[in-house]
Amino acid sequence: MRKLTPFDRSAQTAPVLLTAHAIHTADVAASTATAMLTDRGRILAIGTLADCEAAAERGGLSPERIDLGDGVVVPGFVDAHAHPLMFGQMMSWVDCGPEKAGSIPEIVALLKEPNSSLSELQLCLPAAFLLCQQR
Repeated sequence: MRKLTPFDRSAQTAPVLLTAHAIHTADVAASTATAMLTDRGRILAIGTLADCEAAAERGGLSPERIDLGDGVVVPGFVDAHAHPLMFGQMMSWVDCGPEKAGSIPEIVALLKEPNSSLSELQLCLPAAFLLCQQR
């Protein structure tokens, strides 16, 4: 099942210290780094491994380490391609994936649960999509 990642909050739940052959910083000097520290979708530090380890220590973080070897990273690249009405529709879907339900009765129970966590806007977007399709 396709997982929904909201655009307004990061799916990252723990800090990560990423190392790679080249991490493009996109600064004025077009410099490259070899390490980057992130937490909850935010870049906290970028530079050498020592720079990022020091930043993690100052922040009291114990990041997961991921080495991409000869990989190249372009942080901050955002795909601006969006379907806002589809996003609203997906927000109203019930996740019946294997992490949530392991049997048919568990799927039925999930589908019977009222989804009180949806905002009025999220509930209205699928209806707005259907109205647009009828015109």
